[in-house]
Amino acid sequence: MIDIKNNKSGSLASFILLVFAFASLKAEQVDYIFPFTRYTSTEGLLSNAITCIYQDSKSYLWIGTAEGVSVFDGSNFHNYTPTEGLAFNFVNAFHESKRFPGVIWIATNGGGISRFENGGMTTIRVGQYDASNCVDHLMEDRDGILWCSTKRGIFKINNNIVEPFFPDTFIKEVYQIIETQNNILWIAGDDGLYKYSRLENKLKYYPNKPYGFSKPFCIDRGGDLWMATKGSCIIQIRNEEIIKEYKIKFSRPQFLIDDERGNFWLGTYDGLLKIPQNNIDDRAITILKKENGLPDDNIKCGLLDQEKNLWIGTLANGIGLLHDEVIKIPLQPIDGESYSHAVIDNQKHIWITSNMDLWEVWLDEHGIWQKYSHHIKGPNIKKSILLGDIDSKGRLWICVRPRELRCFQILQRKNSESRLKLVRSYKPDLKFSDGNILWVMVDNDDHVWCSLSRHSVVYRFNFNAADPIEKHYDLSSMFPYRQDVFRIFSLRNKNVIFGTYSGGYIVLTSKSPDSLKVVSTTDGLSDNSIRAIYEDRDGNMWIGTRYGGAMVLEQEKFRKFSVSDGLPSNGVWDILQDSSGTMWFATAMGLGRMKDNKSGKIFVQSTLSGFSTLCVGQYDNHRIWAVLPDGIIIYDHRNLKKNTPPPIYINGLKVNGVDFIRSEQREFSYHQNNLIIDFVGISYQDLGSVQYKYKLEPIDKDWNILSKKSSIYFADLNSGQYTFRVKAIAEDDIESIDPAELSFIILSPFWYRWWFILIVVAMIISIPLLLMKWRYEKLLAIEKIRTRISSDLHDDIGANLTRIAISSDIARRELKKQIDLVPNQPSSVKVMSLLEDITQNSRELIDAMSDVVWSIDPRNESIDNLTLRMKNHLSRLLAPQEIRYIFQVPQELLSLRIPLDFRRNVYLIFKEAINNIVKHAEATSIEVIMELKDDLFKMIIHDNGSGFNPGGVKSGNGLRNMQQRAIAIGGNFTLNSTLEAGTTITLQVKLP
Repeated sequence: MIDIKNNKSGSLASFILLVFAFASLKAEQVDYIFPFTRYTSTEGLLSNAITCIYQDSKSYLWIGTAEGVSVFDGSNFHNYTPTEGLAFNFVNAFHESKRFPGVIWIATNGGGISRFENGGMTTIRVGQYDASNCVDHLMEDRDGILWCSTKRGIFKINNNIVEPFFPDTFIKEVYQIIETQNNILWIAGDDGLYKYSRLENKLKYYPNKPYGFSKPFCIDRGGDLWMATKGSCIIQIRNEEIIKEYKIKFSRPQFLIDDERGNFWLGTYDGLLKIPQNNIDDRAITILKKENGLPDDNIKCGLLDQEKNLWIGTLANGIGLLHDEVIKIPLQPIDGESYSHAVIDNQKHIWITSNMDLWEVWLDEHGIWQKYSHHIKGPNIKKSILLGDIDSKGRLWICVRPRELRCFQILQRKNSESRLKLVRSYKPDLKFSDGNILWVMVDNDDHVWCSLSRHSVVYRFNFNAADPIEKHYDLSSMFPYRQDVFRIFSLRNKNVIFGTYSGGYIVLTSKSPDSLKVVSTTDGLSDNSIRAIYEDRDGNMWIGTRYGGAMVLEQEKFRKFSVSDGLPSNGVWDILQDSSGTMWFATAMGLGRMKDNKSGKIFVQSTLSGFSTLCVGQYDNHRIWAVLPDGIIIYDHRNLKKNTPPPIYINGLKVNGVDFIRSEQREFSYHQNNLIIDFVGISYQDLGSVQYKYKLEPIDKDWNILSKKSSIYFADLNSGQYTFRVKAIAEDDIESIDPAELSFIILSPFWYRWWFILIVVAMIISIPLLLMKWRYEKLLAIEKIRTRISSDLHDDIGANLTRIAISSDIARRELKKQIDLVPNQPSSVKVMSLLEDITQNSRELIDAMSDVVWSIDPRNESIDNLTLRMKNHLSRLLAPQEIRYIFQVPQELLSLRIPLDFRRNVYLIFKEAINNIVKHAEATSIEVIMELKDDLFKMIIHDNGSGFNPGGVKSGNGLRNMQQRAIAIGGNFTLNSTLEAGTTITLQVKLP
């Protein structure tokens, strides 16, 4: 408002000023800006021409467009067109079946109805006309019958059977059908409004005039039916009768929604209207257009989702999510420096300084925010206004740069801007002639405190004294360089805090007015650049810094809060505690709130972030205001919908890059062990804020925080049975009630599976058995062969050799008789010699053959048989020589079985030794001893013969053969002989 105090220029001048003031007021009527979240084809929407919006029981949004269907989960769009089986591109409505949850009916504008189930689509034709297959609206009644309003009447579908409804009455376009209590259906058509009683099967007709019925219906919380008509009228229907009409200004209506918070939202072809239900009046209506943040003025459809968020669909610019808890009131550019400030007076008018003017913002009696710019006179055109504070008398203190203090009495008027009456203007004669006032603060005793730029100085003014300059504090000696004081704050204990540009803060204690104490990073501050000072209701002092976040001084210790705790930025310009105890932080990147100081977790709402927030304040118990560089935002957390646990679904599974989400297969081979699992937690309350936590059992025992990523990759999983669980976490740490789960099995390699292991074990057991059986059969066969060979040798060759020996012996005796009769015949003597050789060789061959037959006969494999053979040889050879022998064998040795080679070589060594003794030793006694100790077989042959010197005797074939036979069976052969003392032969070999 223009200050016209002491203006006595006459009525004309006054009239001109009043006209100018009125014109300024009209020019500054508030234009709300609502922060809409918009989605278009750029974000994946199939088309920007939106025809309908619907939410199913799983919280997915179904968006009908002129080109098909888009399904939205809060993050991504999945699109369906005729290529995927949709009956027609242009979609008018959706409905989820109550009989068959998960089945979505899709009304098209020419193809009838598509039934969507499990990712597939089928088509149902409605009626015989093309117009009847242009289905505008779907409604399912209490009995599960689907009602279809078309451009050619109404049809009912029950168990896929299509039946027309009153075909002679409804022959034109029907817009919408809604069911109320008592089985009443209300039908809005091109020719009027109908009420149908299902119990009585009766129709009641309400003529089209004067209402001009259209399709927007809604039912409020009290059960009343509301309808918006083409004739700019809202009709209230109660107990099946029209009880009231409200005539307001709007263009052709498209939808009417009760937001369940006391407002109707009316979408039209010329914007969006917010209508208070208790005051349906043009003056109380808020109109949103494109300049207010609306994606487009031409609105086609709307939806209040399960979280009470309002969605709107436009005919050209996609969909928008309305965040009506936050509105922005644009102001001309405000001073964007960190010392910008705003205050609220006793009448809840907010005062904000801009570069040139003083803004006043208030809420009028109709619930509409208003604004007004007060033009403050200054010493020059390029004036700069610094807002100060409100004193105990409700007066407003400001500073007009460079150093003029002004005090205004605020004179408020009903439904209009306040009048500012100047009660004091003071230009103090300060010690320093240069520098501007940086900060103005009024303490509880109405002392005005000011800091001066370019000088480390603070002044305290008392305007009840003769000299208002009561005190000044020169801080220059406390710092090595100049420190401007950016903030001044008075605590409840009357201590005053000076926050400096980069030197920490200074405490001025009330008990010692001249005592100043510097607190800096050496005392625990995270940053010396002080930008905010605040005292909470518990008496704790909070500090906001330029780079170090926020801190609270609790019990003489600092506790820090930074971006790691959720703070939008570490540059904190202002701090506030509201009436509920919630702490608010105005930062360089938006507003953060902390409900619980103990947890220290700070939440950031998307609609309150992403912009510099200069200061923050409380309007009433449910509203917070914050000043931005280009306006002020009002945050009404009463309008903030109550957070509900977000549902969570697993919507993607890829194994080694192959999609398995729609497959029932949940068992994978050992090499299919690289999985990508996609999931989505659906919450539209604060889009993009949903976080996740998961665990993969049995690997994880506790939940893992996944932040905002909605997919996870598991690589090289070992074989086993797994269960993946994931929860969504919405704003304020509201978690999904039940986690989404996915169980799967990664099979072991076939060589780890039980059947393979069983086969291997069976093979391990069977193969040796088979080998043993094979070996046994082979040995048995060999034994049979050996038995047959020994028998053949004995029966055939042995017998023939015996006959040869006998025959040659008989021939020799007969020849001898002839020689005796006719002696001295040389030829006879020669033949006799040959016959003697044949007889001798035959007998030697028989003896050798006997050894061979004995050695290969498997029946002779025991040591008992070996010793028996040895004893026979000793008896046959030693008896004619009258040589005694001793043969010692332990009883336990006799039953041992020994292989052929071992038995044969031992026997031949024994035989060679005995033959040598008989031929050369002249012995009278022989001792043969066999021993077995630790599997070591020992055979000792000792005679009492003449002995010999082994070193002086040329080695013959006998000794060499014995040594080689011992080596052949892995044994050790030794010979010890002493002249006249006999000879000892020892064989040591390990039993096989």
